[in-house]
Parts: sequence; C-alpha cells; structure tokens
Amino acid sequence: MLGRLHILLLLAACLTLLLAGSCAKKNNDPDPRDGYIGTWVEKTTNGVPARAGLEDVLTISKTGTTTMSVDGLIRAGAFTVSPVSAGSGYKADNTPITSGTEFLFLDGSKGNVTLDKLTMVVSGDQLTMTYSFSAKSATQNAGEDYVEILTKR
Repeated sequence: MLGRLHILLLLAACLTLLLAGSCAKKNNDPDPRDGYIGTWVEKTTNGVPARAGLEDVLTISKTGTTTMSVDGLIRAGAFTVSPVSAGSGYKADNTPITSGTEFLFLDGSKGNVTLDKLTMVVSGDQLTMTYSFSAKSATQNAGEDYVEILTKR
C-alpha cells in the first residue's frame, strides 16, 4: 500500500513539473514587444496626413520584463505602457498622464493638458495609437480623441 502511494505521489509531482514547464515562457518564444521597439513616424492623425517636418516621432523601448517606454508624444517625457489584459496591444499604465503643456481657454482660464486612455497595437510596420487629450480649468474643460497611425522608421 505504501509503495502505491509513493508511486502516485511521484507521478503527481512529475505531472505537475511537466505542466509547469510547458506553460512557462521558453527562451526561443518571441517577445511580443519586439514588433513595437524602435522609432515610429506619424503618417496620419484622425485620417489627416501628417505635415512634412511636423510629424510626431516616437521612440519605443523595452523596460522591465513586460513593459515598454514611449517617448516623444508629450513634452513631459517618456511614459510606461504595459500589455492589455484581454486581447492584444498595450495601454498606458497610469492615466491621466500630465503632458507638460498648458491650455488657455477662451475665458482666460488655464488648465494642464493630460493624456488619457492611450492604447496601441502593431500590425506589420504600422502602429495604431488611440488616445485622448483633455484639459480642465476651474471654469472650463475640453478634450479630443485621436487615432494616430505611425510607420516604422
């Protein structure tokens, strides 16, 4: 009886190790961030072609084991994105993100512009970013949604 129990425990341990090993990321598995890494140049924003010489130029680099840094979209500098929990793509870790830009409303009040709800997905050599910019003062608020298409440089 004791021999069978040992064999069953040994089989259970081996099965657990096999399952854990098959679920773990292999060294030769591609990193989903690889398609995002590099320099990207704005092609269109909300369907309007970018003006030559005034295009957004973004640099995306790896940080940590699953996150990336995006630099070039806002004056405040780089911010971090992480994988979307359901589906594909990446999203900004913390929103709103202060952009470092001030907005002057028609009534003379001022508000800081924030970057909100950023998500991004790569397909081939094209990066699609969806985000909003908004500003709020004591008396006014404004915001606009954007869909920006960028190509890899």
